Amino acid sequence: MSSSIKIERVTKRFDGNLVLNELSLDVRPSEIVSLIGPSGCGKSTLLRLLSGLERDYDGRLLIDDQPVTGPSRAVGLMFQEPRLMPWLNVRDNVRFGLRQENGAASPATSERMDTWLRQVKLDHAASHLPRQFSGGMAQRAALARSLATEPGVLLLDEPFSAVDALTRMRLQELLLEVWQRTQVTMVLVTHDLDESLYLSDRVVVMSSRPASVREVLAVKAPRPRDRRDPELLRLRAHLLEALDVVHALESADLPNGIPFGV
Repeated sequence: MSSSIKIERVTKRFDGNLVLNELSLDVRPSEIVSLIGPSGCGKSTLLRLLSGLERDYDGRLLIDDQPVTGPSRAVGLMFQEPRLMPWLNVRDNVRFGLRQENGAASPATSERMDTWLRQVKLDHAASHLPRQFSGGMAQRAALARSLATEPGVLLLDEPFSAVDALTRMRLQELLLEVWQRTQVTMVLVTHDLDESLYLSDRVVVMSSRPASVREVLAVKAPRPRDRRDPELLRLRAHLLEALDVVHALESADLPNGIPFGV
């Protein structure tokens, strides 16, 4: 249940404006890769290309050596917002994309939904409507839905940015539990450097527009990882340098006593 990704010299324009410039990257099966970079540099655009939602580009996008020609059940996509249908309960939200042509769900499909709801710890709330959920629960439901087709690739576009810090850490742990069971290949867009280092095998630093790959940083800390690991802190400092955050903060005209942050 894992696939390889090959991005070969991909160039993307919007209304004549160059967004991605001959960007190349390989992702190995079962690997977790994070994309970080300046806001608006094209990280989400790259995910939309990989998902098949955007099709106008130059270069090549391959999943398991097959060209990406449009949306596919082999690729799951989790957005920043849960995007659950408010009139369906959670179980029906998760299985919506698996209905047969007659609109019915097979017994095997129903069994699969129960499995995914258990994996994201929502089996007790399968009959609840989305309005009854907290933000974290809604994102767990969205995660189950994106995995319901058993994709080989899961694309995540800042999936935990709208929840509080503690909920975010719990969702990160849940994501790793799901990954350990499924070994699905993951590509994650995030602005949280700690999240990228805690979750990923590699962190890809993208340049500002027109974006290309600026650096690929391997995270060799063994799993399960300790968020206090000095190696992760060292890599975080390296990423700050790579993103020019340190230089920008040092040159900023900040009042005395205000700490630097990102």
